[in-house]
Amino acid sequence: MKKTLLAGLFIMVSLFAFNSCNKGKSSATTDGGVKLDLSTWETVDEFAVKYDAKADKLTIDGGEYFQIRLPQEVDDGNKITVHVKGTNNGKSGFRSWTVDDNQTTNSNVVTDFTFENLASGDFDVTYVLEPYAPSTYFFIKGPQWGTMLEKLTFSYISVKIE
Repeated sequence: MKKTLLAGLFIMVSLFAFNSCNKGKSSATTDGGVKLDLSTWETVDEFAVKYDAKADKLTIDGGEYFQIRLPQEVDDGNKITVHVKGTNNGKSGFRSWTVDDNQTTNSNVVTDFTFENLASGDFDVTYVLEPYAPSTYFFIKGPQWGTMLEKLTFSYISVKIE
């Protein structure tokens, strides 16, 4: 009985250690990109963001922005192909770009998915960000200055750095 309990305890501790060490890691995608870990989102509007670990989905309603650390710092001259999937249950959409650790805008700003440009329902979009200064975060913000992200769920974000 003691050996069984000890073996069970060892397995539980090993699984906990494995999961703890792998939390926050990104994983490779079939197109050569890296899937960002949605559980590692950061924002000051924490009340507005909900991460569903079981479904691996990030929902934001009423927050101004969120950011996820890129798998590596990206420099001027690189391109980042971004692939985002999710559901739009609101009317405003989002903008996207890269920032550094101080949230300085360091790439072009993609505004293709704002207001009427992002239909209600599921979306699956791909676009390119071109950093002009070292970037450490992928950044999503409300559709225009001073607006909030509204009823958006993100189920997949990948980046391919070229």
